[in-house]
Amino acid sequence: MKISVLTPDVSHNCLGRAYMLARILQRRFDVEIIGPMFGEGVWAPLADAREVPLKTLRVRGSWTNAKAVALRDQLEGDVLYASKPRFPSYGLGLIEKLARRSSVVLDIDDWEGGFVRAARSERMERRPLRALLSDAVYNTTIALAEGLPRLADELTVSNTFLQKRFGGVLIWHGRDTEAFRPDRFSRSAVRAAHGIPDQEKVVMFLGSPGPHKGVEDLMEAVRRIPDPSVSLALVGIPDGTGYGARLRAEGLSLLGPRFRGMGFLPFDKVPELLTLADVVVIPQRRTQATEGQMPAKVFDAMAMGKPIIASAVADLPYVLRDCGKVVEPGSVENLSTAIQSFLSDPGAAAEFGRRARERCVQEFSWDALEPVLVGVFKAYA
Repeated sequence: MKISVLTPDVSHNCLGRAYMLARILQRRFDVEIIGPMFGEGVWAPLADAREVPLKTLRVRGSWTNAKAVALRDQLEGDVLYASKPRFPSYGLGLIEKLARRSSVVLDIDDWEGGFVRAARSERMERRPLRALLSDAVYNTTIALAEGLPRLADELTVSNTFLQKRFGGVLIWHGRDTEAFRPDRFSRSAVRAAHGIPDQEKVVMFLGSPGPHKGVEDLMEAVRRIPDPSVSLALVGIPDGTGYGARLRAEGLSLLGPRFRGMGFLPFDKVPELLTLADVVVIPQRRTQATEGQMPAKVFDAMAMGKPIIASAVADLPYVLRDCGKVVEPGSVENLSTAIQSFLSDPGAAAEFGRRARERCVQEFSWDALEPVLVGVFKAYA
């Protein structure tokens, strides 16, 4: 049996979830990834990945019926696995389901309705007229994201919020814990390669920063730490964008030489980069955009045995139970205190990291998720 994993944009970070699902399924089935390319190339962290065949169609301008047909012509899967309830992935899957009676499994990894509501709320606060004019787009997106998942033959989700809202089988943002293995890297050697002294204490955020990710709170939390040897490594800055430029400027303004800003890195470099970190922080803010989202990067840090501090948002308290520190979202003071507590007690921090990796291997590794995900597709084999 062949499975076609559909992603709404191979140029966007949504490719990350599709790639993970495809890699796990690839252990048992023939798998391909297919989706439009709305940007200039494949999403940077996976631009060089070759493990799963990737088919794409460059799209300039709007998504049209002709482009949908051209993408459909490339599909080879007996079963379609649509990542995200969006038109270029799930919409294409439903067209194929109606035209050829193909089975369609839908994966929901974020609360799309929450993202749209949060964005619309912000627009109405700042540009009321433009927000009112966008109602048609808003209502269409909500209808697809909230009303049509029931048309799929099966459903998978990435967190408990989505499972309660839509049902489906829970498939966490798992990680290959063999690739993410702490003993593969030397801390001193990796630091030397990046020009970071052994005595420097590195607080790290690694991911796709955005206004709801709380990175501004993290900058201020590190600024309040008086120890000059404590630095902040912000990894994943979207260079070439206004927001990315503002993050770099703000980091340098607040922290000066204690700020280390880095752009996107290939997926296979993430374990090595995490070796630099003394503490990994995931400072989510509580918004409609985050309550139905599970940050995938928490599993990277867990797999690498890192002490982790995260906001009490979504499933983070459950995932990090007894193996990480959880603070109230938006509390810069609590965040700063938690960082200092880990940095001042390396032994306790190491024990938290050990327990985090142990839990990741047991519950959130590809080995742990494989029988669950494969079980969803066994009915079609």
